[in-house]
Amino acid sequence: MRKTYFILPIVLICLINLFTINSYGQTVEQLRSEMVNKYRNQIPQEWSENATGVKNRIATNEKIIALTFDACGQGGFSDGYDKKLIDFLIRENIPATLFISGNWIDKNPTIFQELSKNSLFEIENHGTLHKPLSVNGKSAYGIKGTTNVTEVVNEILLNERKIQNVIGKKPKYFRSGTTFYDEVAVKIANDLGYEIINYNVLGDAGATFNKQQIINSAMNSTPGSIILYHMNRPESDIADGLIEVLPRLRNLGYRFVKLEEYHNQLAPRTILPSNYIYYNVVSGDSLWEISNKFGTTVQDVQKFNNLKTNSLYVNQLLILPITDPDRLTPPIEVSHSVVRGDSLWSISNRYKSSLSSIYRRNNLNEKSILQIGQRIIVPVEITHTVVSGDTLWHIGLRYGVSLQEIYDRNNLSQSSMIVVGQRIVIPSIKMHY
Repeated sequence: MRKTYFILPIVLICLINLFTINSYGQTVEQLRSEMVNKYRNQIPQEWSENATGVKNRIATNEKIIALTFDACGQGGFSDGYDKKLIDFLIRENIPATLFISGNWIDKNPTIFQELSKNSLFEIENHGTLHKPLSVNGKSAYGIKGTTNVTEVVNEILLNERKIQNVIGKKPKYFRSGTTFYDEVAVKIANDLGYEIINYNVLGDAGATFNKQQIINSAMNSTPGSIILYHMNRPESDIADGLIEVLPRLRNLGYRFVKLEEYHNQLAPRTILPSNYIYYNVVSGDSLWEISNKFGTTVQDVQKFNNLKTNSLYVNQLLILPITDPDRLTPPIEVSHSVVRGDSLWSISNRYKSSLSSIYRRNNLNEKSILQIGQRIIVPVEITHTVVSGDTLWHIGLRYGVSLQEIYDRNNLSQSSMIVVGQRIVIPSIKMHY
């Protein structure tokens, strides 16, 4: 009798999962059957974080960032809860999207209940068993993925039921364990009512970044960035890094949003040029004038900014590809993508920028090691030679920078006197924000 009483609840749970009705009026079993019949003969051609159909940014020029946090629950450190991080978000009223796995829910049921009741947080689906999403058993980072269509459906829907039973509604976004997919699995998720959400800023590299790396990564955000962090690794530097960098981003004019607020603007990866700047449109600008000034083409400006017409508006932020650094008119900042053979010295030489300004702008030093694909912000500065009648106010007005920026860049103050022939460094305009 004891065995019977022990087994019965498990059987009931399995039956509930099997026959629970979803928002389309279908059970899990019916959906499994439907997806197997539709996709059983489709052979995937892709296996990556950016498979066709994956969304990883918000298509906007607004200075917004979507902070997303994964809770994995694979055992060991992965089962934890970063209370310091979450308490900081709550204290600072910073909204975020939380991708929660079924494993993590099982190990942290009380915490999950609390998080689900906080309106700052949007709860989304991180998979039942935190597996890569594959229809043929591909692996990523040593973790074996789902092996067939049935397992893909289970990985999505069984965790959906766990979440829905607590929050009272179906999640709308899915992120797999490891963020890897094939394109067939993505289509299955879409058919089940999900958008696949990854990222365009790797916030903590699987909770391996140190505090400074976390800060540097976040500072590479651009309008519409989706950043991936982890909320299940309290032993990491994630909380300390975000406590320092998120206020910085707010001071630069960024606002933090939940994904659901920009549902209709979620978009796949845009392949950016190797080197580019962000340019703020001013009154009277046209695409032809801007492209001519910076040595690019109207077609490329439209391509990299998803522009359907030639219309512009004041303060619109544009990505401008840079092919010839000599065409740049300083002061300005360039976002440079590190390639094989690059060094900080060669980058400074290419853009005629000082090493010290590159160190300072990117929180680097002479011992820093560059990685291929790393973004380096290069301040392209000029110096102004003081002539008779100049004042710091007139110099700032001429170059479009504030007095305080000139003070800070040249170690001056309100009481400083300037003399004819003195060189004043004009701080670069931070156009990439």
